[in-house]
Amino acid sequence: MTKTEKQEQLQASRKRLESLVSPGQRIFARYESRSRSGMYRTVRLYVIQGEDLINITGAVATVLAWRYDRRHEAIGYKGCGFSATDEAVMDLSLALFNNAYALQCCTF
Repeated sequence: MTKTEKQEQLQASRKRLESLVSPGQRIFARYESRSRSGMYRTVRLYVIQGEDLINITGAVATVLAWRYDRRHEAIGYKGCGFSATDEAVMDLSLALFNNAYALQCCTF
């Protein structure tokens, strides 16, 4: 993928997220998997629009430049001792609204 294609993908993902997510909105997060050692886990992120549950995981991974685990179709995290779901929502909130607490995290 060329640098221009990456920029276009980043802009498209950011535009999609800005159209789906607004300040104060609740982001639903789900742990998809965890390694046996507990040092690696994957998380999916969703928003509710009308009656639809929309998966925004790929767009979030692109905008935040995080690892996208294709096997689990989720964002992959290494480490322990933190809440990966809260981390994802807070970083998304910072990227979109320049405020870590503009979005709410709901884990299911």
